[in-house]
Amino acid sequence: MNTNGVVDAVQLELAVELGSTTMTVDELLRLAEGSVIELAKPVGEEVDMTVGGSPVAKGDVVVVDGELGFRVTRMVAPSEKGEDPATA
Repeated sequence: MNTNGVVDAVQLELAVELGSTTMTVDELLRLAEGSVIELAKPVGEEVDMTVGGSPVAKGDVVVVDGELGFRVTRMVAPSEKGEDPATA
């Protein structure tokens, strides 16, 4: 299919989820500079990359020239997303 570059030029926002946690409003209000929030994700475990909230890849957090990066270790299959592969 020839898209003449139209689709190729569409920008998408990617997100990489390092982990998550649950806290009360009181705990949130007590946060200050230097506070540490423990994330429910073991060190070294793959993290998820999402587009529009849907997982598209798994990978590792890496450091590239002093900045955080994401190395894709595998793409997420439609069956892992909870979608019907015939309609995905």
